[in-house]
Amino acid sequence: MSTILPDENCQKCIDRMAWFAFWSNGLMAMLQGTVGLLTGSTASLAIAMQTVRDIIGSGSILVAQKFSKKPQDEEFPYGYGKAEYIASGFTCLLFVLVTLYVSHMAVHSLLKPAVTYDFTPFLLAVFSVIANELQFQYMRCVGDKAKSQSILANAWSNRMDSYASAIMAVCALGAWLGLPRLDAVAALLITLFVFRSMSSVFVETLRGLMDLSMNPKYKDKLAGIARSVVGVHGVRDIRTRMVGRKVWAELEIVLDQDCTVQEAQRIAQVVRESLMVRIEDLEDVLVNFRPA
Repeated sequence: MSTILPDENCQKCIDRMAWFAFWSNGLMAMLQGTVGLLTGSTASLAIAMQTVRDIIGSGSILVAQKFSKKPQDEEFPYGYGKAEYIASGFTCLLFVLVTLYVSHMAVHSLLKPAVTYDFTPFLLAVFSVIANELQFQYMRCVGDKAKSQSILANAWSNRMDSYASAIMAVCALGAWLGLPRLDAVAALLITLFVFRSMSSVFVETLRGLMDLSMNPKYKDKLAGIARSVVGVHGVRDIRTRMVGRKVWAELEIVLDQDCTVQEAQRIAQVVRESLMVRIEDLEDVLVNFRPA
């Protein structure tokens, strides 16, 4: 049974990314929270709360990476790959809780007497747009290469924070120009926008926890490799399941009617070895056979 994991350099990149996201988001949250408290900007506090969620999300990546690297055992014969989806789901749950709290803050701010804001929240928002977009590009690159749902969930969280910061920048500028209630409006828009955008991440997480099958293109690749083996006349009943970053598969090959059991077993073994060598993210494959 294959125990192939990402190469050493890839794994080091994943570990560095998680720690980088953890500390950079920590510094960002401190800056955003300080500006929000000193200026009274609800939008700045909203962005700070979203960043705190990203910090916890980065921590969940570190935990998920630790568990997902563990090999299969008797208790978990398919490995610990679904720790990725659990971490992603945990991030989404935190997102919902933080969004509800920030929405409450924004509504409360709208009901309070209007106050005047300085230019600092606008500068903070511009800085947040740039910082979150850079984090998104870095984390998405790592997540795509590692096929990690938890990393991708946190990457898109940073992209949503970048969009939210852009909304905050526009409203903060308006608040500085004499429309102070735009700050609370920005906080509400941020929560609504991010909530809608992150829903797709939550759906992907649920699909992963429910043994998501690979797309037809992936199955065609399995069938093509199997058919390339001498003696195989057809491939049928291909089944796949995604477990974390790895794929488990089962398929049936069609052989000559007069093929002996020993020869059929040999061909099935050749098919299995070909698939394991040529498809990098394939963790294991069961090859059945039947006569034509």
